[in-house]
Amino acid sequence: TADDIRRHGSTIKNRIKNLLRSPSVKLRNNRKGNIDDKDLGSRETLKVLGITASDNSGLACDPLSGLVAYSSGHLPAVCVWEVCEQQQQVAELQEHRYGMSCVAFSPNSKYIVSVGYEHDMMVHIWAWKVRQTVIAANKVSSKVQAVLFSEDSSYFVTARNRHVKFWYLDHSKSNKASAPVPLLRRSGLLGELRNNLFCDVACGRGSKADSTFCITFAGLLCELNSKRMLDQWVGLWTSVARSLCVSEELVFCGCADGMVQAFSPADLGFICTLPRPH
Repeated sequence: TADDIRRHGSTIKNRIKNLLRSPSVKLRNNRKGNIDDKDLGSRETLKVLGITASDNSGLACDPLSGLVAYSSGHLPAVCVWEVCEQQQQVAELQEHRYGMSCVAFSPNSKYIVSVGYEHDMMVHIWAWKVRQTVIAANKVSSKVQAVLFSEDSSYFVTARNRHVKFWYLDHSKSNKASAPVPLLRRSGLLGELRNNLFCDVACGRGSKADSTFCITFAGLLCELNSKRMLDQWVGLWTSVARSLCVSEELVFCGCADGMVQAFSPADLGFICTLPRPH
C-alpha cells in the first residue's frame, strides 16, 4: 500500500542520515561487509568521500536498492551496500588508483559509473551485480564534479569546468568482450555558455527524457536537447548555484544561502522559491 511504501521510504532515509551524520564517516571494509561502529578508526577502515542511493522502481523497499560509497587513499574502492534486507556490503569494486570524484547508479541498477580523481582521469562502467568488473572505460580530459545516468540507462553525462560530455556504452560489444571496451563520448554543444563552470547535471524524466539539464556555478540553468545542443537557459536569482535535481514536473536548483528555486522542465519557467531552512 501507499502507507507501506512511505514507511519503508522513511526507514531507508533514516539509515542514510545515520551514515552521513558524522562529518568524517568511516565504514569498516571487512569480508562480511558488515558496518560495525566498534571498528571505526581501525587500519581496515575506508574514509568515505561520498554516498549515493539507487532509486530503482522508485520504491525504497525494492530488494535491488542499495547505497554506494567511494573512498580515497591506497587501493580506493567503490563499496555497495544492500540496505533493505541484508543490510550488509554486497560488492567491492577496485580499479581506480587514487580515489573517485563521483559515482552514480544506473536507474535500472545494472551498472555503476565511477569517475576517478584528476590524477586518475578514468571513467569506469561496472557490471557490479554479475561480474563485479569494469565492462567499459575511457579517459576523461578534465576533473569531473558531477555524473548522472539517463532515465533509460543508455548513456550518462558528466559535468565540470567547460565540460558537459555524453558517454555511451556499446552493449553488443560489452556483453561479449573479456576486457573493458572503450566508452564512446560526445561533447555537449554549449555555444555561448561553453566557458562556464558546470557544477551539476541531471537527465530529464518522462516527456523530457531526451533533455539534459545542467547548472553553472555563476547561476545559470541550462537545457540541452536530444542532439546535445544548448536549447534554452535562464538566470537564477542567486550569486552562486551548486546543485540540481529533476523530476517529471519540476527542476530544483540549490543555490547560496540555503535557497532552493523550482522551475518547469517544459520551458524553464520559474515556479517558486522554497522556504529556507532555519
